Amino acid sequence: MPAELLAALEDLSAALTQSLDTRPSPTADALLRLSEADIEYALNSTRVSWRRHLLHTLRIPMDGTKVNRALCHDVLTRIRRDPEAPRARQAAWHLSLPVLDDLAQAGRQNAAGPSDDGLDPLTHRWTPALLQLTVWSHLKASAEHAPLWAWALDQPWLAETDVPVQAVREAAHRVVELTQQAPATPEDNTITSHETTAAINVTAADASAALPAGPPDADQLKAALARIDDALNAAAEPARRIAENVAAQARPSTDDLNVLSGVTEAFDSAARCLKAHGVTPAVADLSHFRQATDTALSRLSTGHMRRRLAKVAQLECASGDPALAQDLETARDRAGALVGANDWDATDQVDAEALDALLTMVERHAADHAPNDVLALLPTAVKGRCAAYPAGRYSELRLGSADQEAAAPCPPEANSTPSAPVTAPRPASSATQEAFPAPSTTGHTAAQQGPATPDNSDRHATEPRDTGSAEALPAVPSPRTSAPEHRTASPSKTHPSSTTNAPESSTSPVAPPKDSAVHKSQAEQSEIRNSLAEFISAERYGLAAALAARLGEPPQRTTALQLAACTDAVHSASSESLTKMRALLADHTIDELTGDRPAAALTTAALLRTVLVTGDPEVGASLSRVANGVPPSLARVADEVAQRALKSLLLHSPSLTLARDRAELERAVEDACDECRRSLEQVPTIRFPRGQKIAHNWWDSERGLIGSLLRQAANNNRNGLDTLAQRVRELRDPSVLQSTLDKADRDFMAPGARTRLEGSSRQDLLRHATKSITFVDRWLRQTQQLTAQDTDWSADQVQEMRTVVLRLREDVLREVGEQAVTADVLTAAALDATVASLSTTFALLAGEMRLDETELPAELALRSELLKVPGAVIGEAGTVQPPAEASVRELVKAGGRSWEEAVQAQVSSDVFTTAHKILDLWANQQLPLLPPQSVPPEELCAHVAEAGRRVAQELRDMRERLEETLRHARVDGALNEEQERLFERRLRDAEPRPDGDLAHVRRTLVALSEELNRARAGHAAKLRTRLGGINGLSPEDQGRVEQLIDASDLLTAHELISHLVNGESIPDIQSSDRNFAAFFPDVPKAMADTGVCGALIDAVRQRTRYLGLKALDYSSLSPEIAEQTAQALEGWANLASRKGRERTHSVRESELLSFFELASDQATADEAQRARPPSC
Repeated sequence: MPAELLAALEDLSAALTQSLDTRPSPTADALLRLSEADIEYALNSTRVSWRRHLLHTLRIPMDGTKVNRALCHDVLTRIRRDPEAPRARQAAWHLSLPVLDDLAQAGRQNAAGPSDDGLDPLTHRWTPALLQLTVWSHLKASAEHAPLWAWALDQPWLAETDVPVQAVREAAHRVVELTQQAPATPEDNTITSHETTAAINVTAADASAALPAGPPDADQLKAALARIDDALNAAAEPARRIAENVAAQARPSTDDLNVLSGVTEAFDSAARCLKAHGVTPAVADLSHFRQATDTALSRLSTGHMRRRLAKVAQLECASGDPALAQDLETARDRAGALVGANDWDATDQVDAEALDALLTMVERHAADHAPNDVLALLPTAVKGRCAAYPAGRYSELRLGSADQEAAAPCPPEANSTPSAPVTAPRPASSATQEAFPAPSTTGHTAAQQGPATPDNSDRHATEPRDTGSAEALPAVPSPRTSAPEHRTASPSKTHPSSTTNAPESSTSPVAPPKDSAVHKSQAEQSEIRNSLAEFISAERYGLAAALAARLGEPPQRTTALQLAACTDAVHSASSESLTKMRALLADHTIDELTGDRPAAALTTAALLRTVLVTGDPEVGASLSRVANGVPPSLARVADEVAQRALKSLLLHSPSLTLARDRAELERAVEDACDECRRSLEQVPTIRFPRGQKIAHNWWDSERGLIGSLLRQAANNNRNGLDTLAQRVRELRDPSVLQSTLDKADRDFMAPGARTRLEGSSRQDLLRHATKSITFVDRWLRQTQQLTAQDTDWSADQVQEMRTVVLRLREDVLREVGEQAVTADVLTAAALDATVASLSTTFALLAGEMRLDETELPAELALRSELLKVPGAVIGEAGTVQPPAEASVRELVKAGGRSWEEAVQAQVSSDVFTTAHKILDLWANQQLPLLPPQSVPPEELCAHVAEAGRRVAQELRDMRERLEETLRHARVDGALNEEQERLFERRLRDAEPRPDGDLAHVRRTLVALSEELNRARAGHAAKLRTRLGGINGLSPEDQGRVEQLIDASDLLTAHELISHLVNGESIPDIQSSDRNFAAFFPDVPKAMADTGVCGALIDAVRQRTRYLGLKALDYSSLSPEIAEQTAQALEGWANLASRKGRERTHSVRESELLSFFELASDQATADEAQRARPPSC
């Protein structure tokens, strides 16, 4: 392309930039000029598939098959709400699509003659506002569009606006003049993309280069992804037509096939862009391409830091200190893992900055910088655990030689070129476009790549960071993969594999190493394992167990984490969590737990506290066996406790009781009695009558299941405590309480009744029963502890055990802590958590701490933090169920959310059941990681309630529209009566409640909508096939029927096809009958939203004109005929309001006869009017 033409294109781009920077922008100004009539005309001129994209962009939940005034008003309102927003510009692009072809045709016609020849037809069809919107939404700063700019800017509908266009007009004319003098060949025609949402910044260097030398940048990656989305959207309707043609054994249209081939080209182009960055989607679909693009963008944003981290592999230990060498090895491993990781979290960012600071300190020290300049980076370096120790001894470190640096794997530099040309659009870079890329794509630029330039690997460490660079960074292998002697070898020696790989990295720096996929997998696995270690160290055992199970960790480690989680919720021998722990120990052999060091340590700490709290002999037996795999001091402590538990001494004299004062225990017993007394007096209210009867029966103070227990506790009756404890332990098992309720439900069920006690009534009754049993258990526990102080025969032996255990306290914590210094991050985290758990146990035994009064159910102890995963639900049995598609990464992200953020995430996912459950648990202090006396904010509760009502109302509207669509489908013959009843039943079940799982309701409604659309599409295809099978069909008749099918008027199309099959001609309604011509289409259009309503019936009775239409003028009717007509319309409206089988049930004969008699009389009158001579 000539340099003069490039300069002209640059001037055109700059002029357009200046025009687009005005406020309001030209696109927003055109949007504000639109009227409802413009919207209606544009929508009616748009394909249904494009119309759906427009409605989807504006978040209007409709299929777009029909256009009415209410829809147009909604579209215009949403566009005008914020015309500068990306969503409004996206809608403008879709809305102006039908105008684009006419605009281009008019421009081409006027290129050869006066503009007036094409002006009138164009402005007669489209309004100035729509034409302005099309110009500013679709035309680009290119040689191809320059003639259109030059012509359009001379037209009154564009020139007579407030937008400054004089510079654009002059620049466009200049480009047209230069293009005519020296037409560009396809190879040289470089079209610069100009998006309507941002300006183009084209420099002379970029113009002369014609294509960036490096891999595709962030804008090109986003544009390639947007092209896939647009191609898929545009191919929906052609794919449907091709499927119909194939079903009808007909040849598909060439245009439709070309559109489908465009989808393949879009995917191939995006794949080439991603491949240049070393990223390959696992599956060729939009979701995987979007994930791969996010990965490439994340690597681009951290490009400079990754290059610095790759250089950490060159650090060497100048001294022979083995401790420093080991820590330096850890720093190299961490740097290699960070370079290979796809994205970084906050911890990764801190470690990266620390390693960068360490490298800079070594470089400054080697360059003889002042010590103060070097030590200024020390605070940053010590923030990362991996770089803290080497940073303190930076003077003993050095960088490797140049030969080693060339041999080491390193990321590519900015001036490297890909091994193959990359074809991708390059839109303008702006925050708006990144948030919402424009759907249009321009011509692609293809150019031959020059030879690769050698990268400058000797850049100084203190060079400024180029955050905007767009390099692709292949995964750098971990330094552990190189032999140790290679790092300490003399400069003259090089590793053979490195020597052979160096030329490849210089000629094709963007191509990933052969083992890049392995290193990526290792880096991701290492990153997630680090997150798992953080959860374990923070004693968040429930979330850690779920993550370990997803990662495929050994089952015994997952079991150990679950045991540790249950231990925190065990408060007595009747605790639900103790039952869960027995089940977990039964599922795994003790040898499996003993043979794994971290599992043995965690399990021993968990069982130790459980035995001290409950005195359970069964758990004591497991403790004595699992302690064989722990340090000697901890094994001795476990043996001391287990021996007392096996002799049942801890049941009679609980060890924690010996640390408590008698007066404190007596006060606790009195408080527990008061709680039981209040619970006995307050019988719960259950909405279901049978549930209320069961509640009164259970709370009976004499013989009731719950009342008898509460009465003994309220009266402080200490007789038969062992029997009472056994009964409470049984009832705290959820399965026992469930089966007891089922039996009571059958006993109270009336003869012939079939409805079981289910839903909220059942859950409320179980919740009240569980709460009352908890009160009794608390009284029982306090009473047993008080009684234990008076039992001398076992207290002495328990006191002796307590003295021995506390004497070994320091030895146990020291030995376990020493074993925590290990290279395995998970083992270190498990042992650190063991130290923390043992510290708590020793504090409880010494009387320095007290157990929390709030006892969590086993399910919450194990899985409460899974409520933070968006989309998690609570099953019928109270189990927390995260989405089946939730990834390991999503579990890690959930661990970083606060409970307020978790509520917001569930609201965003429309799972309001879980959001309300979190708020209830928060108010009851049954969630982990909550400050003391914390309550959910009032504004958060109000937000959840308001969002639930809003989404529920939206889904109700959606369900009403589906009901209307269902009625039309039944009338059109797309569904039979049985199918309609099934659809109606499913619609009734999808009841949107503000506190329900509205995400499930939305999925159900969307599935029903898709099924209805498929049924109607299938019926339309059958009609088309039947129409095509009629011999001797005239093109006029075929076109008329196909027009009805395209308009979804399938019932009329079916009737006309039946006429044609029988050899009858299609009646011409409008030309043969003035009444029909006057009625259609004005009356149906005016009554589209109301139908036969009360206002119409009142107008008939009052003999007035309705809606000002001549066809609805009833002033000439007599009072008797007017009343008869009104009654007929009332009966017809009553029938229309019925659904399904109700339309044929209990229908009075008079309702039908009055209407058909009226229709018959009117037909007779019309026939007589036509037969009357003209003179009459």
